[in-house]
Amino acid sequence: MREALLGLLSAVRFLTVLPVPGPETDLTRRRSYVWFPVVGLGLGVVSGGAFALGHLAAPVSAVAAVVALAALTGALHLDGLADCADSLGAHDREKRLAVMRDSRLGTFGAVALVGVLLAKAAALWQAAPADALRWLVTAGALSRSAPLVLAASSAYARREGIGVTFVAGVGPAVATLAALVSTIVAALTVGPASALAATGVAVVVVAVIRWWANARLGGLTGDVMGASVELTEVSVLCVCALWR
Repeated sequence: MREALLGLLSAVRFLTVLPVPGPETDLTRRRSYVWFPVVGLGLGVVSGGAFALGHLAAPVSAVAAVVALAALTGALHLDGLADCADSLGAHDREKRLAVMRDSRLGTFGAVALVGVLLAKAAALWQAAPADALRWLVTAGALSRSAPLVLAASSAYARREGIGVTFVAGVGPAVATLAALVSTIVAALTVGPASALAATGVAVVVVAVIRWWANARLGGLTGDVMGASVELTEVSVLCVCALWR
């Protein structure tokens, strides 16, 4: 039980900006991966709460939920999305990897950030608080499984970086369990039919990202895995809004 708790705390530290105490070792980090969907669920609950607090007006609610998500995660995944988008303008693998390491925000990255944030807000725009909570929990759980599935099925594009340890530590069993937990969470929150649609879209998004990363970069990077969280999350939110 103690080891499981340490893994959960490590997952919270990794995926959020919350100052969670506890030791951080290679072992606790490896045990944290299976908890990613649970942390995503928690992020959905908090952002759903932010939506409810702002429900005096629909635009305020939607923006509050989106801002809460970005703030809680330190915009970590949004940064990865922007870097991946900026790399689209490069014409070879090495240049793409170099662009993704550049901390400056380019035009493609800015467009990607604005597009994803607006799409999230648009999906939540006319939702009732209860619906928004269910959608955000579903999207949070499914999207946090995306990098695990990618890590278990692809190599890392670089020889060094934080993603090297992550990819090495995530095996098929962890990714499968996380995906199963995410699917169960989705079925319990939005119902079997909507969960099937949301999971199907998540699978397609992850498959496309995996193909792009292998074809253009020769494997994964931390930015790619961060982008997978954002793209899966926004896709699931849009599906939930359209499926209602």
